[in-house]
Amino acid sequence: MQYNAAVKEEIEKLLQYRNDLAITIGRRNVYAPVIEKILEENGVPKELSAIPFLESKYNPDAVGSGTVGLWQFVAGTAQLHGLQVSEAVDERRDPHFSTQAAAAYFSELYDIFGDWELVLAAYNCGAYKVKQILKSHPSAGFWEIRHLLPSGTQHYVPRIIACIYVSKYYAEHNIEPYYYDVNLKYGEEIEVYTNGNISDIALSYNVDVEDLMRANPALMTRNIPDSVLPLRIKLPYYQSVQDWLLSATKPVPEPVIIPREMPLNVSKLDSIAVDIIKTPRKSTAHLFKDTSTKGPKQ
Repeated sequence: MQYNAAVKEEIEKLLQYRNDLAITIGRRNVYAPVIEKILEENGVPKELSAIPFLESKYNPDAVGSGTVGLWQFVAGTAQLHGLQVSEAVDERRDPHFSTQAAAAYFSELYDIFGDWELVLAAYNCGAYKVKQILKSHPSAGFWEIRHLLPSGTQHYVPRIIACIYVSKYYAEHNIEPYYYDVNLKYGEEIEVYTNGNISDIALSYNVDVEDLMRANPALMTRNIPDSVLPLRIKLPYYQSVQDWLLSATKPVPEPVIIPREMPLNVSKLDSIAVDIIKTPRKSTAHLFKDTSTKGPKQ
């Protein structure tokens, strides 16, 4: 990934919204370590953890136009990558499960394009559109075909790179993040094979039902219908008996935002290109042997 005028412009735009950044970076400091761990375990660059910065502001409850969760998956793409999406269960809302699905999707896209910037473009506008453009430009990267992509996608990749920069260097721009005390740890993961109520599971495993619901944000109801079976459930994590007794959420202090602007650190902007995992570009010739082949469903 490279730093250029388009990326610099997106960084400057981001830094205009300092209060929003304080909220987003505060959430990022909670969710990014979990996201990065899952991505790296699946061979995906941890820098792609910046995607929820742009997509959802790291809000697992974010809802867009047919999209839900940190990664803003549409239902079809979520289900193709192993997530349950129904009125009773929506695993797009679960940070762990949805990130596992995102990692699988990124790996799939990288197998097609062999270039992480093209992966980002395909994530935004769909693999089929990117493949169609590459038929006429088989060795091109994102910046060479940028003008041929949909308008939103032309800005999407530089915005993600801008999000990577701000995530790393927000302190140098005197942005003080909100503090969020969110427990993302969980104990054992189990599978449920019978219908019933979530309170039955809480009773069986001797855990608090409210803690069980908090550990499983994918649950849209306490009832477990046959249609969602088998259902994976995460048991709450208790470090001690005191944790079990004192599991109420702590108050969130008000942030302190210093409005003074700071200049961009160009040397650190340049280092972003080094920080990103740079894998040799794969040949895309194999994509174009059969021009009638359709891209994967989005």
